[in-house]
Amino acid sequence: MARKTTIYVALFAATVAVAAIALLLWLGAQRAPLAARLLPEADAIVYLDLRPMRLAATFAQTPKIERDAEYDNFVRATGFEFERDLQQAAIAVHLPATSAPPASGGEPRFSEIFVGRFDTARVTNYFRKNARQIENYRGHEIFVVPVEGRTVRLALLSQDTAAVSNVEDQQIIRNMIDAFAGRWRARGPQLVQAHYRDLPAASLAWALAELSQSPTLGGIQIQMPADVTWVASVRYAGSIDLEAQAIARSESDAKQIADTLNLFSGMTRSIQANLRAGGTDPDVKKFIDSLQMRQNKNRVVLTAEVPVGFVKKLAESTKDEGRRTK
Repeated sequence: MARKTTIYVALFAATVAVAAIALLLWLGAQRAPLAARLLPEADAIVYLDLRPMRLAATFAQTPKIERDAEYDNFVRATGFEFERDLQQAAIAVHLPATSAPPASGGEPRFSEIFVGRFDTARVTNYFRKNARQIENYRGHEIFVVPVEGRTVRLALLSQDTAAVSNVEDQQIIRNMIDAFAGRWRARGPQLVQAHYRDLPAASLAWALAELSQSPTLGGIQIQMPADVTWVASVRYAGSIDLEAQAIARSESDAKQIADTLNLFSGMTRSIQANLRAGGTDPDVKKFIDSLQMRQNKNRVVLTAEVPVGFVKKLAESTKDEGRRTK
């Protein structure tokens, strides 16, 4: 009897442990990446996961980025090369307020979390030498560095995570440090909390944005309803799958968005058809033909497939352009 009781207790404990692990994994899958959850409130959030891209042979031939002198000095001093060592990036975009003073320049500001392979000693030494000022907060050094008329603050949160912000308010980066200190509880900006679940699973890159005004494309303002939330994502599964979702306040607003997107889609297909006689690139044609749109109540979803060949050709053209400008 005692032996049976021991077996039952062991089985019960094992079941509870497995259930707890499953619950933790499920909760983890429902939450945004930590890098995004450390960001402050912002008008737009952008996230990029470079790890799967580097593992994919498809991207092995990506051309090497030409460094300017300042960036080359940074790489030599710190040993950190963005195109090689950066693994994840989460960016908060702070748009200027309509009442911003002229001195602000009306330009957006950014707060970033970078995750990668850092030589913390070399990075720390570099910024200690170049910082105009060093602030201390919760055991972290915050390096204040002037960059092109702006004040940039940087703090190493751990051996693989750094926080950066060029917002004048020093509280922004302090909030990021606070979030890292309580990282298990960190929920992230409201945009992430409200719309991360709207993203397709396994997205390599995504963006969330709330637009109170009509966006512009090539200097032309596109007529869109106000207060639209955009959810965009990129996935890779043999080809690059794009999805952009517009979440409007009402079905009528969503219809206006759909009509506008249909207009642009029709123009694109018309241009492509006119060029066909001269021999349209098959990858470009495949991309245009893949454009699909659907409306579901107050949401409009636009999807497209970008052939890998198109990306390779774009990379090659960028490489050739770089050679010509030397």
